[in-house]
Amino acid sequence: MIDWLTKARKRGCPLLAIQTPEPLGAVLTIGKDAIQHDTMAWSWDCASGIQALTTHAEEFGREDHCQEPDIMLAWAQQMPTDALMVAQWHHEYWQDVRVRQGVMNLRDTFKRSGRTLALIGRQLIVPDTLHSDFLLYT
Repeated sequence: MIDWLTKARKRGCPLLAIQTPEPLGAVLTIGKDAIQHDTMAWSWDCASGIQALTTHAEEFGREDHCQEPDIMLAWAQQMPTDALMVAQWHHEYWQDVRVRQGVMNLRDTFKRSGRTLALIGRQLIVPDTLHSDFLLYT
């Protein structure tokens, strides 16, 4: 998974979907890799909000009260160049048009700046309207 993630980021893929039976383990593995490669990286889930995965990310800042996915997506707009947001994702989030639009808004700006949004979940179903914008790992 890490090799795939690294290659996808080097190719400039801004939106990634990672399907795994162990989402939390995947977040921790990605965090360890981000530390090794000196990448600013954060994780997000609806219970904890945004949490820094690396020291550099902690220095940049975080938002503890960011449990809603659309708010996290808006916060991600301020991430620095080459940064990574790893979000534990549930299919229910796609029901909200603000979430779908928020993801769509990240695509082009993230591509230009080398930033990445990686969604992680057990059963990731990307809606048809966004499916072609994501690179999927299963």
